[in-house]
Amino acid sequence: MAASEVDFVLVDSRPMLRDCFGLLDEGVEAILARCPSERINGADVYTAVINGACELRLVRVDLDIAGFVVTYKNVDLVGRGTLFVWLLYLTPGIPDTMGEIVAELELMAKEQECQAIEFCTTRPAWERRLQTHGFRPKAILLSKEVV
Repeated sequence: MAASEVDFVLVDSRPMLRDCFGLLDEGVEAILARCPSERINGADVYTAVINGACELRLVRVDLDIAGFVVTYKNVDLVGRGTLFVWLLYLTPGIPDTMGEIVAELELMAKEQECQAIEFCTTRPAWERRLQTHGFRPKAILLSKEVV
């Protein structure tokens, strides 16, 4: 079986964002179904992207859109930057793309001069899945140093 080609598309315009709103809304709803204490929806994420508070990248597998990742940069009091993965959604049934996603996150972190990537979750499956890619749990926060 041939490996899948995975790439990422930065959503950098209103028309692109409008075009992918259905996926964004679907993904946020699916994520929050497992996190009932959260109070966001697709429109909140849309607004955050429009206002420049975060970046949205579509995940494509063999040229088909298969999910998205929403990130933003945090800077602590001593100036250490961290790329925070706010939301990550992959449509059910796609091939395992976690290696490619982590590689892209590392590239993004380096481009934004971040020293780490953080991913917060309430789902133990993410911890198991991301440990093989160098993440380690910090309470419910998974973190990976970027070198």
